[in-house]
Amino acid sequence: MARVLACQNLQQGDACLSCESCRGFSEFTPAYQEYDSTQVGNVSYVRQLKEHLYYSKADSDYRVIVFDEIHAASSASQNALLKIIEEGPRDVFFVFCTTSVDKVLSTIRSRSVELIFTPVSEVELKEHLKQISVHENMTDNEDVVAAISAFSFGHVRDAVMKLDLYRQIGNKEEFLRVVDLPEGDIITLFEAVATKDKKIFEESLKKLLAHPLAFLRKSFEVFILNLVKSFSGFEPAFFAERYSKLARALDSKVFILMNLFSKDWVYNSFRSDLTLQAFCHYVFVAFQSKEKAHVSERFSK
Repeated sequence: MARVLACQNLQQGDACLSCESCRGFSEFTPAYQEYDSTQVGNVSYVRQLKEHLYYSKADSDYRVIVFDEIHAASSASQNALLKIIEEGPRDVFFVFCTTSVDKVLSTIRSRSVELIFTPVSEVELKEHLKQISVHENMTDNEDVVAAISAFSFGHVRDAVMKLDLYRQIGNKEEFLRVVDLPEGDIITLFEAVATKDKKIFEESLKKLLAHPLAFLRKSFEVFILNLVKSFSGFEPAFFAERYSKLARALDSKVFILMNLFSKDWVYNSFRSDLTLQAFCHYVFVAFQSKEKAHVSERFSK
């Protein structure tokens, strides 16, 4: 965005990347400044920034100030920023990046243009990882690329870091075992739900709780999505046969599971072993019940 505002030779709305202004962005420039809100998200710093903006000037016509993780800034500092937005120099554009938009003041949001970035598709992610693999001379790793794409949730940086981890491990079987182990345990857990096998269920749950909960939540999300895909006729990349078998056993109840895991309160279940254990046990009991009451409605009550 900063390059486009400063570019002297726009190409159909995009920066040319070759003019003097564009090349200047390869180094620090007053026309572009980026701040980490976790470090500068306080009132005193924002007030200093206000004075700096008034008494400094960039070579370009516009300046772009980026606040990363703006939700980490205090309410008071966000209010101070609001003052700058409303009364600051007209040549300054602010970019606020956040993963928790609900923690950004509504007064800032109402004065902003909100652009929502979504994860890339699994197909795009695979293609990107293949290109990197070719460039880095990493051959015979199609199954690794498929595994990483399935477990990165469309987040490119996460996928690239996993690919780098694979290169460091150097052993395909070991890497795949590390990556897909939690999902295999989750499948076993819900196979026990479908067959009403309490012993296997409790053993699987105990194994799952050995993993970090934040990591485990992602594996549960992958499991639910792949289970629904399998039920709908779109085979997932891994455990295809077991997914199909489980989807047939649960039948349309896979959508009850999807509805359960999409609830906001399920997020809290992944903050402690005990809560997650209680949640999973409830699902097990609920799926044994012959009552027709909706599972998620019962759990909400």
